[in-house]
Amino acid sequence: MKDIHQKLLAAFDVEHREHLARIRLYLDSVRNGADAETLKAQLSESFRSAHSLKGASRVVDLKVVSDLAHKMESLFARVQTQKSETSTAFVGTMAACLDLIEDIVAASRAGSDLPDTVPAHGNLDKLLSGEEAVSVSPAATFPASPAIAVAAVSPESQARSPAATAISVLPLPSATTEPVAKIQKQSASSKPTSQNFDTMRLSVEHFDRLLKTSGEVISFTRNQDEAAQRLRDMYRTLREMQKEWNAVQKNSTIFLKNQHNDPDKIRFAKYFAYVETQIRNLGRQLRSASTNQNQDSFILKNLGEKLQDDVQNARMISAGEVFESFPKMMRDLAKDDGKEIEFSTAGMDLEADRLVLQAIKDPLMHILRNALSHGIESPDKRLTTNKPKSGNIRLSVEMLSRRLVVKINDDGRGLNLTAIKSKALENGLANQAELDSMSEAELNQLIFSAGFSTAEKISDISGRGVGLNVVREATDKLQGEVFVESTEGFGTRFVISVPLSLSNHRLLLLKSQNQIFAIPTYAVQSVQRAKRQDLTTIEGRHVIKNKDVFIPIMALSNLLGMKETSVTSDQDTFSFAILKLGEKRLALAVDSLVGEKEGLIKELGLPLSRSNRFAGGILLDRNAIALVIHPPSLFEAYLQLKSGRPLEIAQKAQEKPKLRILVVDDSFTTRILEKSILEAKGYNVSVATDGLEALAFLKAHDVDLIISDVEMPRMDGLALLREVRSMPRTAKTPVIMVSSRDTREEQERGLNLGADAYLSKQEFNQTVLLDTIRQVV
Repeated sequence: MKDIHQKLLAAFDVEHREHLARIRLYLDSVRNGADAETLKAQLSESFRSAHSLKGASRVVDLKVVSDLAHKMESLFARVQTQKSETSTAFVGTMAACLDLIEDIVAASRAGSDLPDTVPAHGNLDKLLSGEEAVSVSPAATFPASPAIAVAAVSPESQARSPAATAISVLPLPSATTEPVAKIQKQSASSKPTSQNFDTMRLSVEHFDRLLKTSGEVISFTRNQDEAAQRLRDMYRTLREMQKEWNAVQKNSTIFLKNQHNDPDKIRFAKYFAYVETQIRNLGRQLRSASTNQNQDSFILKNLGEKLQDDVQNARMISAGEVFESFPKMMRDLAKDDGKEIEFSTAGMDLEADRLVLQAIKDPLMHILRNALSHGIESPDKRLTTNKPKSGNIRLSVEMLSRRLVVKINDDGRGLNLTAIKSKALENGLANQAELDSMSEAELNQLIFSAGFSTAEKISDISGRGVGLNVVREATDKLQGEVFVESTEGFGTRFVISVPLSLSNHRLLLLKSQNQIFAIPTYAVQSVQRAKRQDLTTIEGRHVIKNKDVFIPIMALSNLLGMKETSVTSDQDTFSFAILKLGEKRLALAVDSLVGEKEGLIKELGLPLSRSNRFAGGILLDRNAIALVIHPPSLFEAYLQLKSGRPLEIAQKAQEKPKLRILVVDDSFTTRILEKSILEAKGYNVSVATDGLEALAFLKAHDVDLIISDVEMPRMDGLALLREVRSMPRTAKTPVIMVSSRDTREEQERGLNLGADAYLSKQEFNQTVLLDTIRQVV
């Protein structure tokens, strides 16, 4: 038991510093005259920190801290309701209490006498009663940013060291900011204990940055696949060039064979040999580069995935190590509240990301406290309702579909729907008509609203209206969801579902208004296609039938408030995804379903970070970013669009088929030039080296335009033109002749044979060619 208590104290030593740091930040902002919006947000955080500090201190039997935190919480509540002001005495008293709490924890860790708390209580009581407190010097310094301990540290801890969060699989006996070398020196000189371990400290910021960097490495390695494909395409193009060059060289060999005495022809032959050598060498280099790039890409991808796995595994820890304080907390709370309970756990050996477990620890603590305070009846009351004298509360952890699912069940009185409706009406959450139309599940979800509490009085463990709102905010930040089910008189069950790790998320990619968005797959029930006639209108809103259930459907662009709200359809069908949130369903109509992707969600900068509709962004290929949508926000947006704007479906514009052009020229350079110009403008281009090859192609393929040189071996362009005009299938195909012979007679000759245009190579350029094509086609 002593070892367990020391572990709890070590965990509390870490946790209490984080709460004190938040409160100190608020007090510092008050001193410096921060703006009202900042003060309001920090006041809310300070209020919650005092609330959490009160509960955590009870777990480690530090009632003196719990009592101080309770009064501090009450003072913050008075400031929030504007029943008290943040005077100099308020700031000084609060700062002194924070120092006192640190001293108490340090003394408790060291086993020495606890400091006197009577003066501090006196000052707090005077502030609560409206009297001025005695003069106290406010604390001038504040703790540093939280850090993560990668391994457990030595027991010696300084009283005012920065807060730390344990991340090793080893238990965390204490926290310290002393250098590693100093810690190891102290350990060597002291008597060895089971709690002395080698130590390394890594800040939260640096560790998270390492995780994000590993995720980005994975994303960028995928770009290497594109680079590999481009190299392969270049190699294939070079092979085609080599074939063309071989044909040119073969024809020129006959010509040059008997020209060995002509110096110009000799230089020409040498140039041919040089080009052939360069093409062969370039081919070998490209083939080698492509092979090496493929190997490097494969290795880089594997190393990136291994790096990400190693970083992720470093943060994996069993749920029991994070939630080990819960049994004692529940026993102590039950004793203080005069109740008897049997608290049980299951699945505590399941491992998950420590940051995920730490993020839901406080929310789970609030649910457990509520289950005891609001749910479990007193022993006498339970006996009168034929229940066992001891209440039952069970915490279970399991993994479903790569998500961490935590359930808390109790056999208490259940939720009081009448009281929930009354409180919701009082807080302005809904009017009577809206409450009457809500289902039981929707009414249950109201308890997660800010400031919602049905407690008749404020106690040490309930009545503030803080806990369940914290639960929803925490799960939202984790891309999770929380639901509550209850049967009045028989108990309540809370279900929290969050990602197993923060490093990777599985996302569905959707396209709407030429933008790609992502939605976590945990919120996607199915993806489908439907026809316009499948839509039905109920009370002015479009719905679609799915498994005998009518589901409301709306364009994603409409829910996101985009300017254009219609969706495009292809052949009278459109795509949609059905979202699920508890028992709720909503169909999102989109332009197309892009696919799925796994990756790290990155935080967004201003102004998008202020929107509750987006949880972050994910890096796509080619460095593009897809905004990740927060699913609950879509359901909220749908409810706000009460007018029920009908789904608008626009027919997808039919793409104009590409014109197919045949380029005929014996010059390899000219063919490549014309082909590149035309393909850059979206044309489909084929090539032929002379008239005979062109005729063979035309007998097997249809083309929209022929661009032909005049002077070519075997069959020249004019002979080709006569054949084209003589064949029924090509008689009306436009033909553009291109020649170095630009005399008027030559042009008239080509035009008389049926050419639609005649261009001179001396005046040939890209603009002239494209303008001519637009004229004749």
